[in-house]
Amino acid sequence: MGIENVRRTTTPKPDERENRTLQYGSVTLQRKLNELAELIGRKWNLVIVAKLLHGGPMGFSELEAEIDGISNKVLAVSLQTLEDYDVVDREIVSERPFRVEYSLTQQGLAFESIIRRVREGDFQVTPPED
Repeated sequence: MGIENVRRTTTPKPDERENRTLQYGSVTLQRKLNELAELIGRKWNLVIVAKLLHGGPMGFSELEAEIDGISNKVLAVSLQTLEDYDVVDREIVSERPFRVEYSLTQQGLAFESIIRRVREGDFQVTPPED
């Protein structure tokens, strides 16, 4: 077979692009994956989810005591972010004294398998060497 018989294409034909979009998702999938990366890429978010998975619903002070090294402000911002992404639910338990409790939503519970695999050592992330 000569080189003249080899057809090289760098850009898929329009019908190939359409099939690839149907098969692998679309811009919507890309957007969702980017949003997920943004959510789990924040330092404390998965730690908070793991604590709520392990300990069940907790108040703000309980979470703060359970998570070593997190500041009051960072915990508040992280919980708000997780609530905005529908991962954590915030429920007012009592008005006097004012007390709220945080628990995982169905979407938050979906992280259980990933967190379990990390805890059991099945999923390991090794940072690159400098």
